[in-house]
Amino acid sequence: LDYGRTAYRPPADLVEFVLTRDRTCRFPTCNRPARHCDIDHAHPWEAGGTTSARNCGALCRSDHRQKTAGNTQLDPHPDGSATWTTASGHTYHQPAVDHCPEHTARIKATRESAPERPDPWDPDASFATDNEEAAATDSVQDPVTDRTAAATVTEPDPDTSSGNDPPPF
Repeated sequence: LDYGRTAYRPPADLVEFVLTRDRTCRFPTCNRPARHCDIDHAHPWEAGGTTSARNCGALCRSDHRQKTAGNTQLDPHPDGSATWTTASGHTYHQPAVDHCPEHTARIKATRESAPERPDPWDPDASFATDNEEAAATDSVQDPVTDRTAAATVTEPDPDTSSGNDPPPF
């Protein structure tokens, strides 16, 4: 969904993606539905901005005009979130839309309940020794070894062949 500088007007697939991703105007506190918004280049096309999913977003006409007039500045992020800076220097973060809150909640819960893993780049991190790991896995059967043993096939004796064997491929 990155058309670079080849097209100013976003093609239909990019428009559909932006409307689905943003759902509403990207400006903080504005809840105008995206389908009633303009598709705006965050970094203006005239200044070298691209027509891409990262650079395009839904802005209602009022907020689009405020941004174009220079009253606010938009810095988009790859995940669909954005940081807005006003003319007075205040910044506001507009988070990306969570399209599936139940799934996100389940992922957060899983991450919170997972045991803490040491950082491999931390020189002070302690890792289990080979003997500790071996002791922890001795009681567990190795599924790869079991599967390999079960897949071992013995060849029939060539003298007792019935003649109905499949051809060798």
